[in-house]
Amino acid sequence: MKRVLFAIFAVVVAFTVSAQSENSIIIDQSSFRAVQTDALTGVAIDPISVDSSRRPCARIKVRLNRMTREEINEIEVKIVTNNELRKCRTMDYDNGLIIEMTAKPETRFYFQHPRLGHSNDVLVNLEANREYGIDASLNQTFSIVVDSNVVGAEVYIDDVLKGKTENNDYHNLIISDVLVGKHILRLVYNGISYEKNINVDKTSIQFSQFVDLKTSKYSYLSFEKGSTINKDKTKTTKEIPFVNWGIEGSIDGYIHSFSTGFGIAMRIGKYSSLFNGTIGCKYLYTSCKKWVSYFYGELSGSWYDGDADYKRREHKLLFPISFNCNIITPRWYNMSDTDKYGYSWYVGLGYELGIVLSEYRRFENPSLDFNENDLYNSGKYTGLDKLPLPSHPIVIQFGCSGRHLDWKVYYKYFINHSYYDVGMVGISFTYYF
Repeated sequence: MKRVLFAIFAVVVAFTVSAQSENSIIIDQSSFRAVQTDALTGVAIDPISVDSSRRPCARIKVRLNRMTREEINEIEVKIVTNNELRKCRTMDYDNGLIIEMTAKPETRFYFQHPRLGHSNDVLVNLEANREYGIDASLNQTFSIVVDSNVVGAEVYIDDVLKGKTENNDYHNLIISDVLVGKHILRLVYNGISYEKNINVDKTSIQFSQFVDLKTSKYSYLSFEKGSTINKDKTKTTKEIPFVNWGIEGSIDGYIHSFSTGFGIAMRIGKYSSLFNGTIGCKYLYTSCKKWVSYFYGELSGSWYDGDADYKRREHKLLFPISFNCNIITPRWYNMSDTDKYGYSWYVGLGYELGIVLSEYRRFENPSLDFNENDLYNSGKYTGLDKLPLPSHPIVIQFGCSGRHLDWKVYYKYFINHSYYDVGMVGISFTYYF
């Protein structure tokens, strides 16, 4: 019973608001302009008839917004000045009227509709055999009711926030001054959007948009991306934030080196936008092993050579940064940036700055009589003293990014490298919340 009374109240409010409008149809006089004339003669391309007194006429094409063809067919043109109306018909290809009347300066006219009332009158100057255009629109508004099943959901009409659903029996919201015609109704609750198309008129002022309480609960393990089309043909959209936090893991290596790392990453910019970037912080473990030749010992003034495995290990705190450019985005294969399963393919360039936490180095399996101190004190093989772990890499990467999951393959070129370790190839996975 309460719902029936509430609906009756909304209808009364709607008709009251509609009745308060002085002119239900508004003709925009500022939009009056000459159109489609011959460049040399200045007259209309299509011939214009004369009136019954053989006086030349002018043509006006009126575009009527927010009105149906049935409503346009009922419009009558009322001429205030002494002009003769020769033609008034509905356009075949658009919502509007084609009017021909006697061409006179300071011509005044308005529209009359049997149900919608009359328009404002306009004053225009009409020249013989000229064609003009002017815009008009239905100015009728209603108060509509939007029902929901949650309290505090944001309600948008055509992307304009109108308020939040109230804490009453029906969790609804009354929105006033909504123009007649088609609109997009959108509810946003817990970061998820529910969207549908509505058509407002005097018989359609109450609408429902319900929230799926299961999917509206945020899940860190959910791989649901973008939009889904529900059974009632409404669209559910999870908003894509501009900044995302995530966790990252990587593994890479080359002939003599191996690294693995994990940490946190922050993506700045939507994954489907043309450009975005990432910054992060992660722990990196690197191991480097080489078989080397060296000189050792001194007997009778001679140095002897040998071989050994030279190993270095390093624990590092790494701060990677990258800049990415998408080469394929969801929009380029007919999907919006929030559509389900929309991925972007990108190329990027980055740099890694690291802080060494600890390092370890040693020789293994050396030849007999090896003395490590002899090696470093002799000066005969200073290259081993200077042998660094790969560091300060420039990163060239290619990857695929979605709402939550991002993977990439990359090549690291080391600015500070040994002869055999110019770079590494690797793969990285990131999950963004």
